[in-house]
Amino acid sequence: MLTGKKLSILGDSISTYDGVSNDATANLSTLYNPYYYKEPFPLEKTYWKRLIDNLGLVLCVNNSWSGGNLTGRDHPDSGINRANELSNNNGSTPDIIIVFMGINDLGRRVAPSVFASDYETALKTIQFKYPNATVCCVNLPDRDIALKEQTLIFNSIIESAAKAAGE
Repeated sequence: MLTGKKLSILGDSISTYDGVSNDATANLSTLYNPYYYKEPFPLEKTYWKRLIDNLGLVLCVNNSWSGGNLTGRDHPDSGINRANELSNNNGSTPDIIIVFMGINDLGRRVAPSVFASDYETALKTIQFKYPNATVCCVNLPDRDIALKEQTLIFNSIIESAAKAAGE
């Protein structure tokens, strides 16, 4: 039963929404997170809000950054660094974490070896900081025929990292 379980999201623009992924009342670190989705696009049509509504989940933190890479250890807005910020301001930790990142890394031609290393590190960070959470890693959509082969490589990396993490 998932009713009442707390969900956090580590994402990029696909997971953003104005007033949610930049809601500092949920987590102060999200205050300046840029977003892609906003009104008039209905919040209820985002993939994560549909999950919340259909499964009876409660949003803990949506730490998504429009245009953000998973990679980039030197950038505080990168997913590898935001993996530390998935609990909310009152100390509630997530029961479920969705990691839906990599499309910007793919589009910016980040080397697969760098993506693999940083994805594994992000998952290790999540496991260490939120040891009781179930982590769901989402494969990247096939958005560009010119990137089809790279998308398959990145999705293979995501799957390998998830298996290595024991999920």
